[in-house]
Amino acid sequence: MGNGQPSGTGAARDPRTCPLPESGPEVFCLRYCACGQASAPSWAEIRRALQALDGLLLDPGSVEQGLPCFRYLNPDTGVEACFRGYLAEEPGEVGLTFEMNLPRPGYYAHEALPLAVLVARELRLDTRPHGPDGPTGSPHPSKESLLAIWLEKNCQARQDRGPASACRADELEAAWEYLTLREELFWRYGRRGVAVPRVEFVRRRKTGEVLRMCRWAGLAPSIFPPVDLVYLEDPPPPLKDGRILSFSQISQAAHRWVRDVPQPIYHRTYLDAEPSEEFLAILAGLKTQTMRSYEPVAVEELDEI
Repeated sequence: MGNGQPSGTGAARDPRTCPLPESGPEVFCLRYCACGQASAPSWAEIRRALQALDGLLLDPGSVEQGLPCFRYLNPDTGVEACFRGYLAEEPGEVGLTFEMNLPRPGYYAHEALPLAVLVARELRLDTRPHGPDGPTGSPHPSKESLLAIWLEKNCQARQDRGPASACRADELEAAWEYLTLREELFWRYGRRGVAVPRVEFVRRRKTGEVLRMCRWAGLAPSIFPPVDLVYLEDPPPPLKDGRILSFSQISQAAHRWVRDVPQPIYHRTYLDAEPSEEFLAILAGLKTQTMRSYEPVAVEELDEI
């Protein structure tokens, strides 16, 4: 079925009926090739390999369009990629690509590229990065070789895009590491009513500085991710809704209530069921800001410094 034609009476139709999509500098695209095998894997074999990977879902509408697409999206980290089928027209082609939009923070590659390598190893395939000028780069599917090519193409995509807001690479990576373990942290704390908040990114309007922020609802028991700011939602008096505190000030002034926990990843916790008057008074004495000083920024738009 590697050429998109049914093999024999009653065979299931191969859904790969469209040519390879155009690939520009804003897309990192790998084509899978058959490594000199006698025959390329069938779509059924490809589909089984893709379905075995966590987080991949088939887009139903894509099959009818002839470009079946398995999408990967991690709702915690925001990392996304896809595997897309197409009609193979050259010898050795399998009719499958792995694609990621560019430019993206580096941790997108660290999370998504292992999926591309796993598929290649499971189906015994090579990968060839593909661009407007045709296949380039090493055919051998390892994370290290693909990462080197991805970094080069990502850098070029950033230059083509022009200046963008930037965040320190170590701060982005720390947020990503926390978010990859957010589900595990939820199972540890969530069943006890402890919040496990997301990490958001905001940009200071006056300076353009990018900071990490989490939300703290009602001063209820909560984890604190690696963040710079804490947004108060519906706090008890005398605190006001929508005020933003510096987390470094919270951890210094209220260290008796905020504890450090090193495992499974470094984080801090506030576990008191009700805030004491002393604790409220300390927080009320800290300098606050509001979102008038900031604006949200999508993590995929950030450059790294």
